[in-house]
Amino acid sequence: MTVRARLRCQARELAGGQCDWPACQRPGEQLAHLHSIGAGGRRSADTIANVAWLCSPHSLMSDGKQRCWPEFKQAHTVLFGDGWEDRIPMAQWAWHRAEALTEHVARKRASVEHEEE
Repeated sequence: MTVRARLRCQARELAGGQCDWPACQRPGEQLAHLHSIGAGGRRSADTIANVAWLCSPHSLMSDGKQRCWPEFKQAHTVLFGDGWEDRIPMAQWAWHRAEALTEHVARKRASVEHEEE
């Protein structure tokens, strides 16, 4: 099994099959790197701490692809709070999104682990 296949299985299991984006109730469908793997696929980015299990719309958003502004804005308001688009310079959206999702997924996974103890 490849590293990415193993990460895909782990991320799906840790997410319980649901999308890892905050407040999303959709089933997850895709492995998403939170911090970019870059052109060619930086192997150091292939860690469980840098991936999430996301539904298709949130996977696109995590890559910075905007399908429609209202949906994009609402999903990011869940991450950053009201007025985020005025506080965070557009050039920094990707980094802040990756950091917020990394923190959210880590808290979610720690909560699940604590419940299982």
